[in-house]
Amino acid sequence: MKLASLKEGGRDGTLIVVNRDMSRAVKVPDIATTLQ
Repeated sequence: MKLASLKEGGRDGTLIVVNRDMSRAVKVPDIATTLQ
């Protein structure tokens, strides 16, 4: 599992969780909206 951010929305982007082989990703707004 890796944390990443998409360049969308505000200055910090949108937080996503990516699987190990980087083939799937999911937005996680219930946990946090950004990595900040």
